[in-house]
Amino acid sequence: MAPYLSKVYTIDLPNGERNLGKERLCEVLKAKNVQSEPTENIADALEKAKAECGKEDVVLVFGSLSYLGEVIRLERETNVFERKKRKREHYGRS
Repeated sequence: MAPYLSKVYTIDLPNGERNLGKERLCEVLKAKNVQSEPTENIADALEKAKAECGKEDVVLVFGSLSYLGEVIRLERETNVFERKKRKREHYGRS
Protein backbone atom coordinates (compact mmCIF):
# COMPACT_ATOMS: atom_id res chain seq x y z
CA MET A 1 0.00 0.00 0.00
CA ALA A 2 2.91 2.37 0.62
CA PRO A 3 3.03 3.79 -2.93
CA TYR A 4 -0.62 4.83 -2.64
CA LEU A 5 -0.44 6.54 0.76
CA SER A 6 0.09 10.26 1.14
CA LYS A 7 0.01 10.27 4.95
CA VAL A 8 -0.64 7.79 7.76
CA TYR A 9 -1.83 8.61 11.28
CA THR A 10 -0.84 6.03 13.87
CA ILE A 11 -2.24 5.26 17.32
CA ASP A 12 -1.26 3.04 20.22
CA LEU A 13 -3.54 0.08 20.72
CA PRO A 14 -4.64 -0.90 24.23
CA ASN A 15 -3.08 -4.38 24.01
CA GLY A 16 0.44 -3.04 23.49
CA GLU A 17 2.06 -6.45 23.89
CA ARG A 18 1.23 -7.60 20.35
CA ASN A 19 1.70 -4.50 18.23
CA LEU A 20 4.13 -1.77 17.29
CA GLY A 21 3.79 1.45 19.22
CA LYS A 22 2.65 4.50 17.28
CA GLU A 23 6.14 6.04 17.22
CA ARG A 24 7.79 2.79 16.10
CA LEU A 25 5.21 2.35 13.36
CA CYS A 26 6.03 5.87 12.14
CA GLU A 27 9.71 4.88 11.97
CA VAL A 28 8.84 1.84 9.84
CA LEU A 29 6.69 3.96 7.55
CA LYS A 30 9.43 6.58 7.21
CA ALA A 31 11.80 3.84 6.02
CA LYS A 32 9.21 3.12 3.30
CA ASN A 33 9.06 6.83 2.38
CA VAL A 34 5.55 7.24 3.78
CA GLN A 35 4.78 10.42 5.67
CA SER A 36 3.23 9.60 9.06
CA GLU A 37 2.26 11.18 12.34
CA PRO A 38 1.52 9.59 15.72
CA THR A 39 -1.84 10.63 17.19
CA GLU A 40 -3.47 10.19 20.58
CA ASN A 41 -6.50 8.13 19.58
CA ILE A 42 -8.84 7.11 16.77
CA ALA A 43 -10.87 10.33 16.96
CA ASP A 44 -7.73 12.47 16.68
CA ALA A 45 -6.41 10.44 13.74
CA LEU A 46 -9.75 10.59 11.92
CA GLU A 47 -10.12 14.32 12.50
CA LYS A 48 -6.63 15.04 11.18
CA ALA A 49 -7.09 12.79 8.15
CA LYS A 50 -10.40 14.37 7.24
CA ALA A 51 -9.02 17.89 7.69
CA GLU A 52 -6.38 17.17 5.04
CA CYS A 53 -8.75 15.48 2.59
CA GLY A 54 -9.36 17.00 -0.77
CA LYS A 55 -12.37 16.41 -2.97
CA GLU A 56 -10.85 13.37 -4.65
CA ASP A 57 -9.08 11.93 -1.58
CA VAL A 58 -9.96 8.80 0.36
CA VAL A 59 -9.47 8.05 4.05
CA LEU A 60 -8.46 4.42 4.37
CA VAL A 61 -8.60 2.83 7.82
CA PHE A 62 -6.70 -0.30 8.83
CA GLY A 63 -7.31 -2.21 12.02
CA SER A 64 -9.44 -4.74 13.81
CA LEU A 65 -13.20 -4.81 13.48
CA SER A 66 -13.60 -3.14 16.87
CA TYR A 67 -11.48 -0.18 15.73
CA LEU A 68 -13.27 0.03 12.41
CA GLY A 69 -16.55 0.06 14.32
CA GLU A 70 -15.26 3.01 16.34
CA VAL A 71 -14.39 4.86 13.11
CA ILE A 72 -17.89 4.26 11.75
CA ARG A 73 -19.44 5.49 15.00
CA LEU A 74 -17.30 8.64 15.02
CA GLU A 75 -18.05 9.37 11.37
CA ARG A 76 -21.78 9.03 11.97
CA GLU A 77 -21.56 11.41 14.93
CA THR A 78 -19.46 14.07 13.22
CA ASN A 79 -20.52 13.56 9.60
CA VAL A 80 -17.66 15.79 8.44
CA PHE A 81 -17.54 14.35 4.92
CA GLU A 82 -21.19 15.13 4.27
CA ARG A 83 -20.82 18.69 5.63
CA LYS A 84 -17.83 19.27 3.33
CA LYS A 85 -19.87 17.99 0.36
CA ARG A 86 -22.83 20.28 1.14
CA LYS A 87 -20.49 23.26 1.54
CA ARG A 88 -18.91 22.59 -1.88
CA GLU A 89 -22.36 22.27 -3.45
CA HIS A 90 -23.50 25.50 -1.78
CA TYR A 91 -20.61 27.39 -3.32
CA GLY A 92 -21.17 25.80 -6.74
CA ARG A 93 -18.27 23.35 -6.56
CA SER A 94 -18.82 19.61 -6.89
